[in-house]
Amino acid sequence: MTGKRPANILQEVFVKIYDNAVCDSAYRPKFKIPIKKWHLCAGTLEGGRGTCHGDSGGPLQCKLFGKWHLTGITSFGSGCAKKGFPDVYTKVAHYVDWIHEVMKRPH
Repeated sequence: MTGKRPANILQEVFVKIYDNAVCDSAYRPKFKIPIKKWHLCAGTLEGGRGTCHGDSGGPLQCKLFGKWHLTGITSFGSGCAKKGFPDVYTKVAHYVDWIHEVMKRPH
């Protein structure tokens, strides 16, 4: 979503998942931030739709075979849905083994 103030109502937006090279070519030259294998690049290249202030830690979900899956966790972007800068998420699949290990521990 775009805007300067947080919404009072939970928002959703449909975005495209890109190869990490797309985000790397946007963020590395301008911000000196390399996109790593634990990142996931998603958003729009046109801008106008994506994450904004206060969205960090929020979910990126994908529907697969009729079920929603947590695919990413909002990490960073270049602002609020700026043109040419898809958002960067933490790729949950990269951490699945660790998540399972932690879940097995006694609490």
